[in-house]
Amino acid sequence: MDPAHKLLGRQFADKIIARDFSAARALLAPWLQDSMTSAALQGVIEERLTEMMEYAECKTLTYPVGCDIDGNSCTLEDLQDDEPFPPEVTPANFRKWMCLQFLADESVAIDAWFDLWMALVEVDGKLAVGFFKFEDPD
Repeated sequence: MDPAHKLLGRQFADKIIARDFSAARALLAPWLQDSMTSAALQGVIEERLTEMMEYAECKTLTYPVGCDIDGNSCTLEDLQDDEPFPPEVTPANFRKWMCLQFLADESVAIDAWFDLWMALVEVDGKLAVGFFKFEDPD
């Protein structure tokens, strides 16, 4: 994986783990920043955590303690039939389809909370998160 792609993934994951949603939001592409406040980003993360906590029978909101990063060689064209990408994500700015797997600590009965798949895009010469979605961890 390109080091710049991995770095952005790591930065985004680290901000979420640290609960620094303002800093995580700053890594989103402008169209996502326009549609999502820091509080809204926190809300979607915590909603997903709550769903998985119920599955793991965990009583206390527990944030991820780490993150594994992976990606694949899919192009935007490969993904467009299956994903609801915003129109701003184009073949010209799409750079990488990658996955952040948010890991649980040893006190809960699951290994990972969720996979966050994201499309990295380049906007004005900078990488940003142009789209993301949650999946159950593999």
